[in-house]
Amino acid sequence: MTAGLIARKRDATARRDSLAALALALLAIERLTGRAPALGALSFPAQGGKPFLPGGPRFSWSHCTTRVACIACLHADPGLDLETLPQEAPADAVQRLRNWTATEAVLKAAGLGLRDAARVSLAANLDTGAVGDGRYFLHPLELPGC
Repeated sequence: MTAGLIARKRDATARRDSLAALALALLAIERLTGRAPALGALSFPAQGGKPFLPGGPRFSWSHCTTRVACIACLHADPGLDLETLPQEAPADAVQRLRNWTATEAVLKAAGLGLRDAARVSLAANLDTGAVGDGRYFLHPLELPGC
């Protein structure tokens, strides 16, 4: 599936955010490898799943209402999730959102979709997560508005 086909499936805001995330991924890949990948070199699995560049580096992207971000790595499968945190959210809602972003980051690192969320187990302090045979180290990113 090409980036153009992905972009047509969403509303204008989601399309813009997805294309910005794609641009960040291309920039990250170029910075890690010293060469710009051809857009056509990226693979987008037909059944969803994690986009990838054959031969690496590996990357993950996310966007919320106020931010777009990408992470790339030469030797590991990263996972990234951003969510908008409502102002003055109660502590229990903040914790649920932290748990959800940790779960989604593990799913993305594992190359799995949301349908597998129930399979993710998280450490109480959210420093690790696991799904199947994979164990993932988690690091929270505190961004204003996210």
